Amino acid sequence: NKIKTLTEQISSLNQKIVEMSDEQMNAESSLSDANNEKVQLTSELEAASRCVEETNQKIASYEEKLREMGTKLEKSDKENSIVKTCMAEVSELVTDKENELAAVKSKL
Repeated sequence: NKIKTLTEQISSLNQKIVEMSDEQMNAESSLSDANNEKVQLTSELEAASRCVEETNQKIASYEEKLREMGTKLEKSDKENSIVKTCMAEVSELVTDKENELAAVKSKL
């Protein structure tokens, strides 16, 4: 009778070993899946980081170009103002000379 009980206990323990082995294999499979997903996500994160870095470099380049264009525009505005002032002065001189000429003609 004791042999039967021990045999049943051994059989039960062997069954539990099989069940635990299945659970261990399932856990290892889940761990492997999680590690694969981690590798994939890490790769995607690295790609996204590179994309962000490239975008930031483009933004910095565009900002520099905008600053350069702003400087050029300011210079052009100043030059345009100087040209307008010179044109006004020349126009005033022409008017003065035309008046002088008219005065000389009237004396003749």
